[in-house]
Amino acid sequence: MVGFIAAAAALPLSVIPNAGYFLTGTAIVFCIVGLVTHKPVHSTASRVLAIIGLCTGIFYAFMVALLLYANANFH
Repeated sequence: MVGFIAAAAALPLSVIPNAGYFLTGTAIVFCIVGLVTHKPVHSTASRVLAIIGLCTGIFYAFMVALLLYANANFH
């Protein structure tokens, strides 16, 4: 759940310097830990939220890297 919330908060808080990077990293780590330690007694919803958070975090990290690369080549 923490990874999903961090991933959801990463994009709106990205206007604050380095907050988006920190939240994206946090989201990816927490989602991976949640998926690895998921037990059958936990709900399927928690697994789905972890997957969505992981995908969102990876997508955001990819977009930031792409924008930084484009900005570095523009100048």
